[in-house]
Amino acid sequence: MKQISDFELEQAIANPNNQTMIKKVCSFYSRLLSPSILKSCGDTAIWRCLRSHRDDMGQKFTSSLFRFVHWECLRELSNSKCSTISYIDDNASYVSDPSQTLIIQELLGTLSEEARQIVVARYIENCTLAEIGNRHNYSKQGIQNILARSIRGMKSTTEC
Repeated sequence: MKQISDFELEQAIANPNNQTMIKKVCSFYSRLLSPSILKSCGDTAIWRCLRSHRDDMGQKFTSSLFRFVHWECLRELSNSKCSTISYIDDNASYVSDPSQTLIIQELLGTLSEEARQIVVARYIENCTLAEIGNRHNYSKQGIQNILARSIRGMKSTTEC
């Protein structure tokens, strides 16, 4: 993970393309999460994206940002439905948060080994659908379907 300066973060937050992408993703969650939480999701996602996005992987920054915002919103949605949240640090290790209980390990544990590898590759390792498909011998659409089923399954697990 690369280090980013406050100036780089402020520039990324002020970038109109990034703002548009954040608003687009957050609009899907606007009925489920408060505006302040959605703002927090966007800010956290842009910070995570700046730290882990790699231009040499052939993906636009805004495409990576889309995934990071989506993941943050799902994490917050989980938090709003239960008294616990899912949180993974930038190194994909499990992090203790003294104020809340972590459930990401349990959520990933509900998935098959292959689905878990695909979710981690997509949302933590920032791999493209094509890269993941090559690893697991699936088409990009096949990977998208597995991701969608996995996210739905994890969301249904968190309903209290």
